Order: sequence, then structure tokens, then C-alpha cells
Amino acid sequence: MKILMIFCLIFFSTKMLSAQCIPVLAGTKFTAISTVKNATDMTTLDQHTEMQVVNETTVDYQVKSVTNTGYSLELIPRHIKLSTKDFGNEHLLDTDSAIDNKMPEIANLLAILNKPQNLVVENHQLISNTKIDGIVTPVNTNVNDVDKFFLAINPINFKEGYQWADTIKVDSSIITNQYTINSQTPTTIEVLVSTNINMKLSSSVTGNNITQTMKGFSSGKRSYNKRSSLLVSELLDINIAGNIETASFNSPFTIKSTSQILVK
Repeated sequence: MKILMIFCLIFFSTKMLSAQCIPVLAGTKFTAISTVKNATDMTTLDQHTEMQVVNETTVDYQVKSVTNTGYSLELIPRHIKLSTKDFGNEHLLDTDSAIDNKMPEIANLLAILNKPQNLVVENHQLISNTKIDGIVTPVNTNVNDVDKFFLAINPINFKEGYQWADTIKVDSSIITNQYTINSQTPTTIEVLVSTNINMKLSSSVTGNNITQTMKGFSSGKRSYNKRSSLLVSELLDINIAGNIETASFNSPFTIKSTSQILVK
């Protein structure tokens, strides 16, 4: 049950989608190193749990095609490290560790490691996502958040104070983003990002049907390469309240997170 909860509570960054077609060429490759730190309070069957989770991933990306209305992208998780602290105990799963690789709890991580996933985005909506044997990705591979990697606005709007926004509906989830160009140098552009989150997610993990509801907000900043319009870094603070529902329990929870991405 503990591992199930850990997988459920890994928070996928939720800011999606910019303003127009991405300004990069097919064949563009980059690697994103993501670190998400979660502090979670949860109540399950009258038992209160405080949990700290650190999720570190390295994912390779390649833009496969670009059209006037969208693009396709391949992502391949290369390394996954997951550490948790609860009830005074610390647990570590690392796909680079031969010892960990023998643990049954790491099966979901190994199932997606080095396996290509193909995403198709049209009009800034994720319309196709390759599934790997029906497994729900339990790590921060940004599957639902690929547009953050591209500053998709016209270069004539590269000026301090320029703002734009979007409201995204994905199944039963609504995500509203506000963007502001805060500053720029000859080589970089800094964008402030604030997001209101209202999400409902359904999944199956280790044979258990799970419904998650989450409401909250996040704020932070992104830095982009001015010449290529590719993301250089992101730093976000995230505050979420929600509930996990399965056939056997309901678990209200709160999550406070910091999320960092470095792109190379």
C-alpha cells in the first residue's frame, strides 16, 4: 500500500501549452533533468501520514515532426531515482542500482526505463500518448506538459511586460495559465508563470483503480534560450489539496512541492 501511495502522489507538473506552433525544427534533441520535492500530509483509514518524496528523472526528448498546427515528440526516460521518508523511515529506489533492480517495488519504474513514448500535440492539445503495456507513468517525465519546453510566441513580442494566457481542458481537468515576460538579456528570456489547477485523474496502478482530484496553484519562472526558444531552466512552487479514492479507501491530502528542470 505504501508504494501504491507513493506512485499516486508523485506530482506531474501541470502547466501546459503556450500560444502557437513551436518554433523548432524536426530532429531537435534535448535532455531534461527534473527534480520534484513533495511534502505530503495524508489521512487514510483514520491514520495520519506525513511523507517527503524526492523524484529525480533524466529524460531524452526528440522533436519528430512539426506542422502548422502541432508536432510529435519522442521521450525516453533514462534514469529514475525516487526517495521517500515516512514514519521515520527512508526508502530509496534507483534504476541505476543493481540491488534496487531486484526489488518488486521498482517494477513500474523499470517498465518505462529506456522505452520510447510518442506524443502527438495538435493545437496545443495532447491528442495521442503511447502507453507502455497500460502502465501509468509514476514519475515526472512531463508527459502531460511538453509545451513548457518551447517558447511558442512570436519574437516580436519578446519584450518585458508582454503577457498571454491559456485555459486548458483535458478530460475532466482544467488548467489556467498566466505568463509574463519578466526580463531578458541578449541570450535569454525569463518568463513568470502562475497556474490555477483543477484536476481529476483516473488510473490503474498494480491492479487498483484510482481516482485523484486536485485543486491548487503554482507559481515560478522559466528561462528560455532567446535564439532557439528552448527551455533552459524552470523553478516552480506548487500547492495542492486533493483526495485519492480507491475501492477500499478515501485519502484526503495536501502537497507542497518545489519543481526544478534543467535542460541540456
